[in-house]
Amino acid sequence: MERKLTNWIYPLILMVAILLGASITKKQELALGIATEGAHLNEHFLLFTALCVAFFKPTKHIGKSFVFATVYGVLVELYQFFLPYRSSTLYDAGIDALGALLGVVFLWKLLPILPKKLKNLLLN
Repeated sequence: MERKLTNWIYPLILMVAILLGASITKKQELALGIATEGAHLNEHFLLFTALCVAFFKPTKHIGKSFVFATVYGVLVELYQFFLPYRSSTLYDAGIDALGALLGVVFLWKLLPILPKKLKNLLLN
């Protein structure tokens, strides 16, 4: 049981990082150099790819990993809807889902050919 709970550490860390990133102001984005549309899209895409892969460790199920990552993306957009200095769009939720889909492709196609150490990291 304790081992299974520790498998949730990776997705929880990513979820907190995503939520913190979703909470920053435009001024903070400018200071970090991530205020461009390209950087914004890449952040969504790559973070949700990583989140989907991270959800695989505790769930051991590619479909559940995709659903969890996609639902979290929608929840983050809903959270941003209530922030006066942020915007919430279905477009961003779609980019999150596409990132999660890339995580699915990674797990489905590349997991079987990963080196043993990396495979063990995801499967144990």
